[in-house]
Amino acid sequence: MTMQCMNGDESSSSSSSCDDVVATVRGMRHRERQYMPLDYINMHQSQGPPQTVCCETTPLDEECRMKMSLWCAQIIEHCSFQQETCVIAMNSLDRFLSATPWACEDRSAFQLAAITSLYTAIKVHEPQAIAISSMAGLTRGVFTAEQIEGMERVILEANRWLVHPPTTFAYGHLFCEIIARADPKYEYETLYDLTKLQLEASIHNYEIALSLPSEVAFAAVMNAAEGMALVSSPLRLKNLEDLLASVASIDASSSTVQSIEKTLYEGIVGVGACAPSHSSCHQTDESACKGWGQGENGLPTSPRSVSAVKAHN
Repeated sequence: MTMQCMNGDESSSSSSSCDDVVATVRGMRHRERQYMPLDYINMHQSQGPPQTVCCETTPLDEECRMKMSLWCAQIIEHCSFQQETCVIAMNSLDRFLSATPWACEDRSAFQLAAITSLYTAIKVHEPQAIAISSMAGLTRGVFTAEQIEGMERVILEANRWLVHPPTTFAYGHLFCEIIARADPKYEYETLYDLTKLQLEASIHNYEIALSLPSEVAFAAVMNAAEGMALVSSPLRLKNLEDLLASVASIDASSSTVQSIEKTLYEGIVGVGACAPSHSSCHQTDESACKGWGQGENGLPTSPRSVSAVKAHN
């Protein structure tokens, strides 16, 4: 069935373009589960540290993940790259940690993996790469270029060389285009700006990272459309929701989608839903996720977790 995601005055070429958008969405939906990470933080913590892990090493928690995510976002912003690249880097890191329990038990390995994931994401998805020597310099001498290069191979193999995940931003763009075509009162630029605001605020949220990107984008777009409801009736808004849900095969009434909608909304109104429930790293290793310094060319150096762990070992 051809989706009616345009008004009646659109040309046949626009219809073809609309069909292409729908086909792209469905293709992304078909492969997105290949890129889904597991809840590795709770999974590995419940299992307890393995016998081979040094007692000085504190397992990874949400706070430390968020610290590294924030650092990645700082690098992206400093270099004027796309925030979507940060999402891709964190997805690669999350999938690697899902498949590699030992990296969750050693914050030194975790930070090396995070730095490497960002390096690879920039190299693959941005028009200009950061030199591997510069990435090594951001660790303040803790890691070498050779170690980053070696970890890159380990991560790629663990992630089965899957480096093009369907992202919330990609879905958001397509969903906004579908709605704008279906109802011109929902102007694309405004709708996507409101959607992007929510997606950027959720980048560092571990719960969101474990959710299907299509459902996250759907929730963000419907939040944005509801915010623009002054230009449309509730019935028209419901029809658009039904259209989008049909195109993407998403259950708009599910508790998962509704929970995501609430989380995204709270994230932009300052409730703090995008931050973990605890306010610091484990007390036994409080320095492990502290602070950033200034590296070469003004780039922020990485958090101190590696230095803290290395000093103990």
